[in-house]
Amino acid sequence: MRVFYLFTLFILSEGTISAQNVSYTELIEPLFLDFTLDEILQNNTKGWPIVEPWASEYVNSILEGRYGDAVWASYNIGGDVNSDTGIVEGTNLTVLESIEEDALGYRTNDPDNYAEALSFYTQTGNTDGHTDIVDMLIRIGQQDVVEAKMELDKRKTWGIRCSPYDLAYKSSCLNILERMSTAKTYVGGIRRLGAYG
Repeated sequence: MRVFYLFTLFILSEGTISAQNVSYTELIEPLFLDFTLDEILQNNTKGWPIVEPWASEYVNSILEGRYGDAVWASYNIGGDVNSDTGIVEGTNLTVLESIEEDALGYRTNDPDNYAEALSFYTQTGNTDGHTDIVDMLIRIGQQDVVEAKMELDKRKTWGIRCSPYDLAYKSSCLNILERMSTAKTYVGGIRRLGAYG
């Protein structure tokens, strides 16, 4: 990781990557990009695992203005996507389906912040390899909130993602997943467990 950090500093000092308007210490977009550049470069993610090549891809994508690629890297950065199936560990969703479900949830439960995020993603560069993600976010943003909620509610998905700030062991999270009810109960924009095994 330190070699990557030094390499990134070298590239920035050479002016190859224009990063003048990018904050290293603040989230540039808080809905889909969960880490600051500093957190990734310093490997200081408060217990949340990050793996290569996704950590480098996350940083480079943000610096180069490839925001669809940055979202894709963000959802792969923990190393919990099965390379054979593309399914995110602990869920029955592919990465793209997981991004879509999160987008529907944000559109339904936090439409103002979702609209603000859309204004950010529409600025993605023309070298972005995941414009499909940006297009999907825009499509969901154009949906009526009621329509987005209906689409979200008809999905039969499950999953669990431990908060990196609670420092729970992954095995504890998976243990809860095995015992959790399939019924959804909403508290704000967050589903909670309805019953324990």
